[in-house]
Amino acid sequence: MSRPISAVPVRPVSTSADAAPARTRRWWRRVLVGSVLVLAAAGLVALVYPRTVVLASLPVGACFDLRSDRLDTVRPTACTDPHLGEVTGQFPVDLEREPHHDAELAAALACSPAVTAYVPDYWSLPPSLGYDYHLSTDPGRTPHVTCYLTALNDRVTGPSRPHAPAPTEAQRAYLTAVDRYDEVSALDIDQAEGATSVEIRDWTAWMADAEQQLTDDLARLAPPPGAEAPLAAVLASHRSALAHWRAAAALDPGRSFLEIRRAADAARADEHAAMDPDAEVRRALGLATTMRPRGWSL
Repeated sequence: MSRPISAVPVRPVSTSADAAPARTRRWWRRVLVGSVLVLAAAGLVALVYPRTVVLASLPVGACFDLRSDRLDTVRPTACTDPHLGEVTGQFPVDLEREPHHDAELAAALACSPAVTAYVPDYWSLPPSLGYDYHLSTDPGRTPHVTCYLTALNDRVTGPSRPHAPAPTEAQRAYLTAVDRYDEVSALDIDQAEGATSVEIRDWTAWMADAEQQLTDDLARLAPPPGAEAPLAAVLASHRSALAHWRAAAALDPGRSFLEIRRAADAARADEHAAMDPDAEVRRALGLATTMRPRGWSL
């Protein structure tokens, strides 16, 4: 049976005063939904295209990955995630104070001790890691170098700095003794493409000074038990290398370039001969013994 028309509920027609709040509520709902969609889209963009920063702005210890083939801007990452590099130092480069006013050489001179300070025993790094630097030379700005540890083949996961106990007194004395030699030796200027005869001759003088400091400091060390003979062999090889570096540094780069190269090669041969006995010294001290591809190092 059909109901009387009077029994069918009728929705009253809203007056303009009643309709305004309803329209306002609908408007706010639309704003809220739109805001949520915008935020979700922004989150998706951030997920797909993580933020980038200027490499020179990252603090020491920060890890980063590449967004492109350029290193000027990078993507910061947690060091526990796969990454390309871990910052060990940030330095302005004052070309007026650097030898030869060479920005690349100045950058290398700044970064070698920065890596040593970050990882006192460079040999303790795994073979898959090395160190590099990025030089920023924007027009009108002071050149700036970022030093970083980097994966040599693929990305690395986890902090690069080894978690090792503090060095013993004997270990610290050895690492301090070889520090300056390792820094200057790592420059490898005699192998640098485009190095001039003056730059190579000047580097041989730095090597001579570093060898002098090395041999003086090693001679003061108490030989670790069981490594007396290997330490004596290291000293003998480096004293011979010192003589070759001094001879190279005394030559005129304008007239004796080949003689400088021959003297440098002879010094390097002596230093190479010291690496095996040096590994024995390191083993006796409880230090890493895997030789690093960092020029000739101790």
